[in-house]
Amino acid sequence: MRQEGQPVSWQPRSQSDQDAERSNQSSFWGEGAWISGGVVLVTLASLPLLFGLSGTLIVGVALTAFGLVGAIDRWLEKRRAVHGPRSSDDAAVIAMSPVLLARSLGATIAALAVGALLPYLIWIIVSYAHDGSVQWGWPTQIATALRVQRSSFWLSDPAGAIIVWALAAVMVVTAWLMPFASDLRVGVSRSMRSLIRPVWGRGILVIVCVGFLLISWMVGTGGMSH
Repeated sequence: MRQEGQPVSWQPRSQSDQDAERSNQSSFWGEGAWISGGVVLVTLASLPLLFGLSGTLIVGVALTAFGLVGAIDRWLEKRRAVHGPRSSDDAAVIAMSPVLLARSLGATIAALAVGALLPYLIWIIVSYAHDGSVQWGWPTQIATALRVQRSSFWLSDPAGAIIVWALAAVMVVTAWLMPFASDLRVGVSRSMRSLIRPVWGRGILVIVCVGFLLISWMVGTGGMSH
């Protein structure tokens, strides 16, 4: 109970807010979820280069879903920190979902735009150095192609493929780490922890993702024997 003369702001709400924030942080850093989440995002970043438009759509759906999960989780944590668990929580989440989706989607798009700045600058330099001219629209052409043509040096050469895959990964991971992309960050880690609860299970997921990237690179480029 609040003692006489004590400000209302002293109420346990502030402590609850801190607990909610710590819970969100632990969902990101705890039990290696951030490692498996980061590896999954790196794997997703390769899909547009492998499958063109189909891969881009998969990435879009995945990032949207992760962002929505994170937005709902963070909003529900704050609601419960203030009011405590209520029977109306589920209904409130459903009612707020469109707003949370719009918020998380806007933050994710902005984070991707910021994350693309450095990789695109590097792309301008390396494409000019190799091709003699800047391939301004090549990344977009590949990401929106119905069928990826692998005759390009950047997809058929082992070193070229590593460069463009690395740039795509840097873009997505940088977006994930943006301070204003908390919904995406929390959503990815929360999904990892919810869908694959054992730590060893997330370790296997990391191995599978790395194996997928390695096999895709070897099949697409011929590997080091190219």
